[in-house]
Amino acid sequence: MTMRGIVLFKGKYGATAQYANWIGEKLDAPVVEAPALSSLLLQEYDYLVVGSSVYMGKFVLADWLKKNGDLFKDRKLFLFVVGATASTDKVTQDRIISKNIPKAILANCSIYFLPGRLDLKTLNWSDNLLVKFAGRFEKNTLRKNVLLNGIDEVKQENISDLIKEVEAFAKIDKLV
Repeated sequence: MTMRGIVLFKGKYGATAQYANWIGEKLDAPVVEAPALSSLLLQEYDYLVVGSSVYMGKFVLADWLKKNGDLFKDRKLFLFVVGATASTDKVTQDRIISKNIPKAILANCSIYFLPGRLDLKTLNWSDNLLVKFAGRFEKNTLRKNVLLNGIDEVKQENISDLIKEVEAFAKIDKLV
């Protein structure tokens, strides 16, 4: 029997929603913006794929994760984190995890950091001001370039490892 899963997400500028939709398509799972879903409905699923963008070091879903932590006790959680943190920057990733994910959730959680998008033209005025300000004072050349020029690393192939792990966990049979 195939387990049932759902993809939940919350983002700020569209990259997290794009990943959530791709994941939902690949897993043939419903995709719902996390805060809009009742905790009673979540209990119908065997596993949860949850995506959050990172804004200034904080998950946009951090409060929701803490509030709904009991939902994750008896089911597997696959968490994807979308942001500008380089895949090689384990120190920053560990800091983001420790600041945003309750310890009780970590035991039954697989975490994937996915590269995001920073489109300077779509930012609201306060975010644009913050990014420009941070870019002027950033010492790391790579991060400075991203902050001043933007970046778009959102690609469907970035979800392949996550999809493989979920399929293995849920024993999803692919019909050819």
